[in-house]
Amino acid sequence: MSIAIKEMNRVELVNLDRLAHILKGLSIAELETLEILLDEKAFRFTL
Repeated sequence: MSIAIKEMNRVELVNLDRLAHILKGLSIAELETLEILLDEKAFRFTL
């Protein structure tokens, strides 16, 4: 485990576990859509 993860409090770790669980439940198409939405260059292109 990295030092940063060790320094996180319990709530932050729970949130990371929840995020991991949500991401594992996404389909390939949903993951690709999320990637596009989070891509900084794609975001700038839409402005």
